[in-house]
Amino acid sequence: MDSIKTKIRSYSMHEGKAIAKVVIVPSMGAFRIYVAWEWAEMANNGFFAICKQNGLCKTIDSTDINYVADYGSDITDTQEAKELFPEFFK
Repeated sequence: MDSIKTKIRSYSMHEGKAIAKVVIVPSMGAFRIYVAWEWAEMANNGFFAICKQNGLCKTIDSTDINYVADYGSDITDTQEAKELFPEFFK
């Protein structure tokens, strides 16, 4: 992952991952999930990466969020990430 240093210190632990923010965007009658996460040790120091779901889903649960964190595309250094997670880039 291409984590970045942020001022974010708030997150929730889920299946061993520090999840700082989840963004769900409607797209073509379904949804795309974006997840800002890191391992707890890194999150405690303000580091997070942003992952994008590769496909779309009709329903969303914690399993989907965990899957995006594990297998989504790392978009941390993109304009898309800066638009969806602006507080991570201040």
